[in-house]
Amino acid sequence: RCVYIVDPWFAGSSSVGINRWRFLLQCLEDLDASLRKLNSRLFVVRGQPADVFPRLFKEWKISRITFEYDSEPFSKERDAAIKKLAIEAGVEVIVQISHTLYDLDMIIDRNGGQPPLTYKHFQTLV
Repeated sequence: RCVYIVDPWFAGSSSVGINRWRFLLQCLEDLDASLRKLNSRLFVVRGQPADVFPRLFKEWKISRITFEYDSEPFSKERDAAIKKLAIEAGVEVIVQISHTLYDLDMIIDRNGGQPPLTYKHFQTLV
C-alpha cells in the first residue's frame, strides 16, 4: 500500500501558501490516478507520523516499509523515530536515496565530518 501522511504541523504552518497546497493536492491526485491504473491506490492519512505508523503496522499487518531518505535535520530526526518504531514492531525498513543525486552523509563522512567547500573537492569525494 502506498501511504502519504499529512502531518498536522505541516498543514498548520503559516509558511505553506495556497499555491503550495494546491500543487501538493494535485500531485497526490495524480499519483492516486496512476496507482489506480495499476490496481492500487494512494492512502492519505492525517496525523503525526510517529502516532500513525504504529497503528497502521498493526491494522494493516505491515511487514515492510520503504521511504525516501531526506537530508533535512527535522526529517532525519523524524525518520529515525519512525525507523525505531518499525523495528520494534518487527517491520523491515528500506530507505532509498533518490531525493539527491548522491548520498550526502557518505560525502560528509568521506570528508572527515565536514561538507566539501568547493565543487572540485566534492568531485574527488564522489
